Amino acid sequence: MHRSGLAEQLPQMDVLPGVEEADWLLQMRNEARLTFTFELRAQMIRASAQDDQRRVVLLANQLLRADPLDVEVMQERVDAARTFAPAPELARYVAQLNRMLN
Repeated sequence: MHRSGLAEQLPQMDVLPGVEEADWLLQMRNEARLTFTFELRAQMIRASAQDDQRRVVLLANQLLRADPLDVEVMQERVDAARTFAPAPELARYVAQLNRMLN
């Protein structure tokens, strides 16, 4: 599994095929998702500190696939995209943020 596709696959991953949904299994999935989002967040902070705004946007996109309701990440993505993104891409990010805020 490639790291770039992990965000899409993590929420749907079947950790133990054939095992019925159990509380412990749901807890493990939630812990894995949380660990994944913490790591992406840490990478975003590092990319921002290094002024790598393109990487901030890429990481934000991955993070929003795992947690589509994270308004703070949406705002950071807009701020980073303002430094380099073409107008249509920036407009899409701004529209997504505005939908969440309204």
